Amino acid sequence: MIDSDSVTSHFQPLIECEDRWYTFCFGGNLETIDSELVSDEGMMPLVSILLSMSQVAILQLLDYHVDWLEQKSTFTYHQGRWLYALLTCVELPLIPETCSTVRTLARECSRIRATLDPADENTLDQLNFFICLVTKYFRQYDLGEVL
Repeated sequence: MIDSDSVTSHFQPLIECEDRWYTFCFGGNLETIDSELVSDEGMMPLVSILLSMSQVAILQLLDYHVDWLEQKSTFTYHQGRWLYALLTCVELPLIPETCSTVRTLARECSRIRATLDPADENTLDQLNFFICLVTKYFRQYDLGEVL
């Protein structure tokens, strides 16, 4: 079993290394990004990892995750874990760049939701949750009317 403190100190990539963060979070390779290759084998979003990161690093990683969501046409439970964990660390009030990122997250969740089979209730619930979180908690009320 891996000790969470050793993961934080030894394996966490530099924040500017997007491809290494993708591998860290999802166990895949950013160059071969494809909805078929999203893996749940990556690292869990441990509290020790998140607490070791600065607010700037949290926001950069959130931006990476939203970009990855835009690049794919699917959403996984593991992605949801990372997104939720990162969103819980975002400080209010939002700076303009972060406001744009969370609004993009809500739009992407809405776009993906529109392509899903209504029988996929678990994924629909997760996507609806993120839309609700952005519109209500992050006070992006205007998105609630259009999404």
